[in-house]
Amino acid sequence: MLKLKLEDLPNYTDEAGNITFPGNVIFQGDLHCKGDLHSKGYLRCEGNLNCEGNIHCEDNLRCVGNLTCRGNLRCERRLRCAGDLYCGGHLRTEGDLRSTGNLHGEKNVYCGGTLRSENNLHCEKVLRCGNDLSCEGNLHCGEDLRVIGFLDCEKDLYCGGVLRCGRNLTCKGDLSCEGEMYYGGMPKSPL
Repeated sequence: MLKLKLEDLPNYTDEAGNITFPGNVIFQGDLHCKGDLHSKGYLRCEGNLNCEGNIHCEDNLRCVGNLTCRGNLRCERRLRCAGDLYCGGHLRTEGDLRSTGNLHGEKNVYCGGTLRSENNLHCEKVLRCGNDLSCEGNLHCGEDLRVIGFLDCEKDLYCGGVLRCGRNLTCKGDLSCEGEMYYGGMPKSPL
C-alpha cells in the first residue's frame, strides 16, 4: 500500500494532467486532478477529491471528504464517500455505493449493489440499483428509477419516468411519479 502526499503527484502525472496510480494508494490530504484519474487498485483519499476529467478505479474507492468528478466516474468495486458526492457524467459502481453527504448525478447513476445515501439523492437521468436503495433525505430521479430490492425513502420521492421496485417501497414523505409504478412485481396506482 503506497502512502502518497501532494509532493508525490508529479511521479504519477503525465503532461496532460492525467494521474495513474499503479496499485493500492492512500492519498494523504486533498487530491486535485486536472485530467483523468485512473487507479489500478484500491484508492483512499483522506481529504477532498476533485477531478476535472473521468475517474476509473479498478478496486474500492473511498473518499473521506467531498468527491467531485466533472466527467464519468466508474468504480469496479465499492464506492464510499464521507462528504458530498457530485458526478457531472455517468456514475457507475459494480459494488455498493454509500454517500454520507448529498449525492448528485448529472447523468445516469448505476449501482450494482446496495445504494445508501445518508442525505439527499439527486439523479438527472436514469437511476438503477442492483440491490436495495436507502435514502435518508429527498430522492429525485429525472427519468426512470429501477431498484431490484427494497426502496426506502425517508422524505420526498420524485420520479420523472417509470418507477420499478422489485420488493417493498417505503416513502415517508410525498411520492410523485410521472410514469407507471411497479413494486413487489405488480403495477400500482400512484394514489
